[in-house]
Amino acid sequence: MAGKLKINELYIRDIREAEQNALKWDSINRELPAAITTYSKASCLKFCRKLHSTLPRELRDLVYEHLCNREYSIGVGPRRTMPFASHTHHDAHRKAHYLDPSFVDTEMSIEIAEAYYRTNCFRIYDSYQLKNFLTDTTLNNIAPALFLRRMTVELRGDIREVVDYGFTVDRVWRSCEALRKSLQILFCISRMKSFDLEILVSAHCDKVLNNILESLRPTYQRLKQFGFNVEVTFHKFEAYLHMKHLTHFFECTRAEWDALVRSYRQASRIQIWIQTQIRTPSQNQNQTTLATAMKKPISTQIAIATCAVTSHAE
Repeated sequence: MAGKLKINELYIRDIREAEQNALKWDSINRELPAAITTYSKASCLKFCRKLHSTLPRELRDLVYEHLCNREYSIGVGPRRTMPFASHTHHDAHRKAHYLDPSFVDTEMSIEIAEAYYRTNCFRIYDSYQLKNFLTDTTLNNIAPALFLRRMTVELRGDIREVVDYGFTVDRVWRSCEALRKSLQILFCISRMKSFDLEILVSAHCDKVLNNILESLRPTYQRLKQFGFNVEVTFHKFEAYLHMKHLTHFFECTRAEWDALVRSYRQASRIQIWIQTQIRTPSQNQNQTTLATAMKKPISTQIAIATCAVTSHAE
């Protein structure tokens, strides 16, 4: 009996010690993040102030560019206009410690923010968000429009919106005039000369695409006059058998453009037909024709493929 009591006492003592250790570690775990943050801020501030006072601005800028530069474009705004897709890469980057004045001091954080906008390419997922981005000063009171050098802007002819507070979505069409107006804020950019700008057009058919491009003609010409390096591209060019690069639209007549698109589509169909026949020839006759054609000059190959595509279409 005495032995059992002793065992129970030891068991209760072990439980109490375990509880005390758990409370002790809980207290440490609660205090540790704050202690690490306090130490990190103090050590970073000391280092950054020394760096700022020692190096000239030219060398500091090299350090900032190495720190901030990203090989990929930094996204701005939700990728889709739906509630469950609100994450943006830009929001994640501007929370970095090297942009926080409490870690790197106020003056250096401003210089790093300038380098962040100057060295990276930003992709605006919707031109309707362009004005908010260019005039946003929440990052160390720095407006992106003052320092940007490269940017891609998506010009979306339609968007998807939730219509019943669930996952049912509907397409909302946008007017060409509204899309054109959404780009006018570009002329507030401080350094327009040699600014690299890509306008990525999204449209569901040729008619909508051509209407959007036609409405953009004055804006494109004005951008070129101000020194922008402008490239206009088509978002889903492969799905519509269309050219990816649309800049030539503004440099030719509408008849020349339509002829160019027809030629491109015919060449694309020929290429698809040749690839299909090489991968999965359906009949021996096709195999013989293809084998014979491949021994001929490229002009003859294209002519044979053109006849095959034309006869198939008929």
